[in-house]
Amino acid sequence: MEINTTGTWKNFRTLFKSGLVGALILLLLIPTAFIQNLVSERQDRQRQAVAEIGSRWAGSQTVTGPVIGVPYFDSVPAAGGYTRTKRWAYFLPDKLDIHSTIVPEKRYRGIYEVIVYTTQLDIRGGFDGLHLEELGLGAPNMLWKEAQVFFNISDLQGLNEDVVLHLATKGGAAAPGADSSELRLAAGKVTTEQWSNALTAPLPGWAAGLAAGGDQGQPLEFSTQVRMKGSGDLLFVPVGKETKVSATSSWPSPSFTGSALPDVRTVQNNGFVADWRVIALHRKFPQQ
Repeated sequence: MEINTTGTWKNFRTLFKSGLVGALILLLLIPTAFIQNLVSERQDRQRQAVAEIGSRWAGSQTVTGPVIGVPYFDSVPAAGGYTRTKRWAYFLPDKLDIHSTIVPEKRYRGIYEVIVYTTQLDIRGGFDGLHLEELGLGAPNMLWKEAQVFFNISDLQGLNEDVVLHLATKGGAAAPGADSSELRLAAGKVTTEQWSNALTAPLPGWAAGLAAGGDQGQPLEFSTQVRMKGSGDLLFVPVGKETKVSATSSWPSPSFTGSALPDVRTVQNNGFVADWRVIALHRKFPQQ
């Protein structure tokens, strides 16, 4: 009787090699798990450092406005007839130009580096007029004396100074003897469903002219400078019928996000320049 030990040894050797490879894989998984845990821990601490610095400096910033809001009375069906309800109509600017100069800075928490920024926004634009017919509203129902300008900055902690909006009108729609006004915007004075934490200011003689039966098509121009801090994102809502945004910075590795990428951008070792142009057709909300 013959016993074929060669085939048995080959089978055993293959099984032995497979078991040895499996054992090595299991052994290598141990340091891999330690490394993954260390990476997760470092990522959590990095996020905590970003959140801590953001809470003391300022978080991501989103800039919206300026937008004109005018309350009006609306008749709503009720038991036995109608009841008058106060609502708000909002009118967006026809042109909005924003130039942002961004200065990045580094902050540290232990071994963690967090990038923050300061920026100066030069904002200009204008309203060609308030087109009530687009909303089916009549001038007599509008509460012109309660008209407000809304301007929203998501994290007000980042503001370095008061925000003053300069207005200029044409054709005598302002208060008698004046064709310009300065509005010092304040937080928390007027809140609506859409604007719960915005900077606001009542409109001056321009709205008084409308209350007296003036032309709702009277143009109104505005300009302001905003100096503020932030971290993470700097975002702009394209509320203008035509919105132009330009940004310059010494930061050499920007990440462009949002619903529209820059039309023109130049990124070099000493910083970047980027320009956007967004028209009303690109948005998902109307002009008024």
